Amino acid sequence: KVTGVQTCALPISSSVIQTVPGLEDNVRITLEAKVRNTPSMTDKITQVIVPKLKAMQLSAGGERVEFEEKVFPCYVMVEMVLNEETWEFVRSTAYVVQFVGRDRARRSRAGGVVGGRGLVQPQPLSESEVRRIFDQISVGSSIVSQELKIQAGDFVRVRQGNLAGHE
Repeated sequence: KVTGVQTCALPISSSVIQTVPGLEDNVRITLEAKVRNTPSMTDKITQVIVPKLKAMQLSAGGERVEFEEKVFPCYVMVEMVLNEETWEFVRSTAYVVQFVGRDRARRSRAGGVVGGRGLVQPQPLSESEVRRIFDQISVGSSIVSQELKIQAGDFVRVRQGNLAGHE
C-alpha cells in the first residue's frame, strides 16, 4: 500500500498496466515513490500491487524451497482515480509499457487506420474481476501449504498440465 494516502471522494478503480518483463517489482517501487513525492497524487493512486502467490519447489538437495511466483508476469495492478492526469503520471513511470484496455488506433487524414498499435485507453477492472484475482491468489497459496505424503517410488498419475495422463 502507498503510505500517506488520504481518503478521496472520487471513484477509485483497479487498472492494469503492462511492464517490461521481469521488472514488475521495480515498477511498483518506483510508482509508490513517485506517489509519495507528489502530494497531488497521494489521494488519487492508493495502491500498487504485483499479484503473487506462494509456490514451492524441491532444490537439488531434495529440500523444499518456498518462493513467490507472479500470477500475471509483466502486469501490475494499480488502484487509482482514472483520469488524464493519473493516466499520464503512471504511463511516464520507468518500465511501464502501457495500460491494458481498448486500443485507440491512430487514424490517417483519409480516416484509415495507420499501421502499428495506437494509444491504449485504460479499461478498469470490474469488482468481480478483482475479486476473482484475489480469490485465485488465496486458493493458490493454500494449495502450496498442503503437505504431500508421497515418497520416491510411489505411483503417481499426473492429472493436469503438460504431462497430464502420464504415470
